[in-house]
Amino acid sequence: MYKIINAFVAIVMVSVATTIAHAQSTEAPKYQQESSPVYDQSGAKVVGAIIVDRLSKTGAVVALQYTGPPRLVVDQAELWTHWHKYPQLTEVHISQTSINQDFAKYLATLTSLESVLIEGCTFSENALAPLRTMKELKTLEIYLSNGHPIHDWGFLSGMTHLESLVVIGDSVPPGFSKNFDSLTNLQHIEISVDDASAPEVIPALLNLKSVKNIELGRLR
Repeated sequence: MYKIINAFVAIVMVSVATTIAHAQSTEAPKYQQESSPVYDQSGAKVVGAIIVDRLSKTGAVVALQYTGPPRLVVDQAELWTHWHKYPQLTEVHISQTSINQDFAKYLATLTSLESVLIEGCTFSENALAPLRTMKELKTLEIYLSNGHPIHDWGFLSGMTHLESLVVIGDSVPPGFSKNFDSLTNLQHIEISVDDASAPEVIPALLNLKSVKNIELGRLR
């Protein structure tokens, strides 16, 4: 009798597990991703790409990745460049392009953003200065290309709600830590220092009371 009952229970458990697994496998994905080529102003040449993540239920754009000339976005000539019309856009990833102040100014108008990732880009002088107004930004990640550093980090002082800061690929310069006084919500920081910046930056990092996790690389 016990063997029969145990066998019955095992069958029921397998049946329930199979039902749950089937439900999970048939559940619609939360996001849908769309990728489109970016053409130059003549429409004849592909100069980049844009990838957007939409909520499956509503179609709302919540994240996008852009590779292409900054001027196309700044000029706002095409509908796909109207990122400010996506009220639920929380994440932007800019890669393999050049960033100037006009491009950064437009990014700063996207008040719904919580995360900005910049990867493998070149920068004009003080290109990121307009980002100073992004007070609600929570995550900033910058992956620098060799030979394309950022010299002016003063824009960080305006990002008073920043919780995570990642700068990888090159050493931060001396003076980088001058912006720390404003970063009272910072919890995670990942940066690299060299012999010139280490004596100033490392003590300043250790004095950040809100920070819970520090990842420090040393470049020579």
